[in-house]
Amino acid sequence: LWPFDSPGYLLSYAAKEAQNWENVELESEIESYEIKELRCGIEYQIYVQGISSVGHSKPSQTLHAKTKGTSTTQKSRLDLLKGSLSSSN
Repeated sequence: LWPFDSPGYLLSYAAKEAQNWENVELESEIESYEIKELRCGIEYQIYVQGISSVGHSKPSQTLHAKTKGTSTTQKSRLDLLKGSLSSSN
C-alpha cells in the first residue's frame, strides 16, 4: 500500500548483475534523490514509476550508470538529477 495521501514515485535500483532490487518511495514534491551506499566501479540499473492509491505507472526507461573507481575502492555515491525523475512522466 502507498503510504502517502498524494501521488509520488517509486525509485528502483540494483547492481547490473543483482537479483534483488532496492525500492525507495518518494513523495511527489521530491525533485532529486541521492542514492547512497553504492559500491565503486559497479554498473547500476535505475528506473522510476509514478505511484498513487490507484496503482503504479509503467516504469520509466531504465538508466544504466556506473560509479567511479574500481570495485575494490571506498564506497561511492550516485546522484539522480531532476531530469531523471521527470523523465518517468
